[in-house]
Amino acid sequence: MKNLMKIGFVFFIILISCVLISCDKNQQTSDSVSQMYRVTCIIPHKDDKAYWSVIEEGLIDGANDNNIDLKNLYPSLNYNTAQMQKLLEMAIASKVDCLIISGVEDPSYYETIQEAIDNGIFVVLVDTDMQKLPNTLYVGSNNYQAGKLLGENVAKIKNYTANIAIISGDNVFYNLNERFEGLKSVVDNYPNMNIVDIQYDKFDYGKVQQIYDSYKTNPIIDTIVCLEGTGGMSLNSYIKEKPRDDIFVFDDTPQAVAGVNNKLFRGLLKQQKYEMGYRVMQEIAKYREKNQIDLVKIYTDTIFVGASSD
Repeated sequence: MKNLMKIGFVFFIILISCVLISCDKNQQTSDSVSQMYRVTCIIPHKDDKAYWSVIEEGLIDGANDNNIDLKNLYPSLNYNTAQMQKLLEMAIASKVDCLIISGVEDPSYYETIQEAIDNGIFVVLVDTDMQKLPNTLYVGSNNYQAGKLLGENVAKIKNYTANIAIISGDNVFYNLNERFEGLKSVVDNYPNMNIVDIQYDKFDYGKVQQIYDSYKTNPIIDTIVCLEGTGGMSLNSYIKEKPRDDIFVFDDTPQAVAGVNNKLFRGLLKQQKYEMGYRVMQEIAKYREKNQIDLVKIYTDTIFVGASSD
């Protein structure tokens, strides 16, 4: 009888220990979930398989590696500021810990972002910075220097003599305006180099092709520079033979790389897309620990890739 009581007592102790361990594990799991850092990213282009999708891959991998709860949202119309603003308002209302956005130079957009900051939400800008927006972090290319690097290579390849036409996306994006200013700073150094015209494609393939057709029939223009990825992607599929003008494009999309390899383009400027996304998450993890940022701007590299001369 005493032996049975001893056995029962030992079994009881084991049972209680198992219950306590289980409760502790459940508590740890609950604490882990409650401590997940909630981040919402507004991605301006859902179907861009060559640029924003690569940044998104970096964001997702960085979130997984740093225990961050990431939610990506997209406007139904690409680069639509009004729709992106609505998504921002939804994220603010849900009281996320952090917002990741691509900058837009629009007064209402500024006001909404400032509202997020005033509500204690950490704001990170990726790919596209914004002017005069305090208490934020920017991760991406130094776009002024990127434009300058592209301009220096255009100047060298063109023997410092060129009449340049520019295709850009939209003048409401600070990064594209910075690229233009960087390019212009190089052109202004050489008397035989001129910027003849600039037009905006609104990130539309058909519009790129219309602009290109108007440029290729202009006898003054001998050089075309695309300041964002839509240009290279569109023109690679549109141009069927070696063009009269020397064309330079932005971003190493598969289409742009093919255009360089096939000598339709004289060169391209490459950005570190995946690194942008991954680095954003690393910096958010640091901010979560310290509740402060060490740097307000973190620049990823840009590299010029020229067509071979053979």
